[in-house]
Formats: sequence, C-alpha cells, structure tokens
Amino acid sequence: MILVPGKGRDVLVDLINQQNVLPSPLNPDDVLFTTPKFVQGPLPTLVRSVVVPIPDTTYEGMVPVEYERMDLTSAFGDIRPRINGLSNGNLHSMLPYIGQELGIQLDVDDFEQVDYSWLGENEEVNIPLVALTTSLSYIGQFVIRFTRRRPLLSEVVVMRDLDVMLHPGQTLDTLNKRPITLFTYSEDWSEHYAKVRKHPFYNIVNDGNAMRALMASFGYSNWPVAWNNPMFDYSTAQVPEANKDYDRVLVQVIKDIANVQTMDYSGIAYFHYNLTS
Repeated sequence: MILVPGKGRDVLVDLINQQNVLPSPLNPDDVLFTTPKFVQGPLPTLVRSVVVPIPDTTYEGMVPVEYERMDLTSAFGDIRPRINGLSNGNLHSMLPYIGQELGIQLDVDDFEQVDYSWLGENEEVNIPLVALTTSLSYIGQFVIRFTRRRPLLSEVVVMRDLDVMLHPGQTLDTLNKRPITLFTYSEDWSEHYAKVRKHPFYNIVNDGNAMRALMASFGYSNWPVAWNNPMFDYSTAQVPEANKDYDRVLVQVIKDIANVQTMDYSGIAYFHYNLTS
C-alpha cells in the first residue's frame, strides 16, 4: 500500500503535467506550493494551494490548484500496525524505517515531530502519526503499536578478528602486496570445498597441504594455514559484503606476520560455496 507515492510536491507537479498540455513540463525543483487551505464544501479533504514559480525559471505568475488530500484516519480506520524496530530518538528519524515496515512512503514534511528518546528496551508504546496542517499530502492521523528493540552487538558484529591499524586511506590490499580479495571473491569454490574447508572444530584450514597445493596452482605460493591466519565459516546472510548467490562463505584474513616476509599477497579471502544435498 503506497498512499502517496512520493513527496507531495512531486506528486502534485506530476498531476499538473498529466492534466494540462504545457509548453514545457513543470519541474518540482522550479515551483513552490503554499500551505493548503480547506475549500468549503461537502468534501473535508478538498484543499486549495497556490503554485508559485521560483524566479528565473521557465514560468512566472502563479495559479491556484484544488485537489483532495489523503485522509489517514479513514485509510487506516481501526488498523493499528505492530512494528518492532530501532528508536532513533524522535519520530522523524524513525519514519524511513516505519515506512519500510508498512510498505508506504512517509516524509518528514508531512508529520508532526515527537520525541521518543525516553523509550526503553522492549518498551511498547502507541505512536500516533499526525499529519501537519501544512502537509500537501495528508490530513488526519493513524496509530502504530511500536516496540523498541536493541539488537545484540554479538549478532551484528560477525568479523571479530580485526587487523592492525593502518594509515588513512590504506588497506591490506595497498601495502605493496597483490590483493587476494578480488580473486577469491569472484571464484566459485564449491568444487574445491574439500581442499579449502575449515577444520570441523578449530578456526584453521582443515587440510593445510591440500589448501597450499590448490592456491599454489593459482599462483599464490606458501598459503598460510595456521592459527595466525584463522578461517571462519559463515552463512552468507551473516556477512553483509558476501555474495548472496551462494549459501556459505569461508573468510580468512591473509597477512604475513613473519619477520622475514615471504608472501607477496594479502587481504581478506572469501571462499564462497554452495551446500550440496
């Protein structure tokens, strides 16, 4: 359900362009709309606004237009949607999330601002979304039943083995090393899974000799397989940057920590693979 598909100003400009043959279509950035005023009559939603061109644009002068705003009270009726989400301190900062959950577009220009910084963890509250009198799109209000949640940090931070601090703008892939990330990320490692898989109990490569032989065939000799370069096996859903075309991904941070460095490559290796039935 999309009540008003976009900002009120943009929708009104589209309607004007659709219903009038203009020498040049109106651009939403080139006009302003005055605060809507109720028009006397049987329709409480009917309002009039004046279209005012911005100076030095295509048009000059001004013209009133009449249209009906969406009545939120009638649209939602007794429906009180339940939403579990993050509280960012006030209603305006929550609108994008609320709109996404409801499947509608909500804009800060249309709703009164309310402070919700006091809302506690798992606390539930009725939140009225009240249309501003200046809203071009809506009149009325509707209510959601909102429960604040705070996700566990351990759920969202899945990469816990961090690297050394680097100079600004510098990454592992820029330290005079060949980047390993692009190569491993673009390959399908399903057929090589037996050679690249993680140990069933420890965060290391299961078969170091097989892994080294395989990577050497791709031009990466002396591939690290010990504890200093741990490997982790994740569902791709747990790793934001992972390729979601695959079921799982093995992630290994590749770095040469020896005093005499022999590896000419570094970076984060991503071994994507699909589960077999």
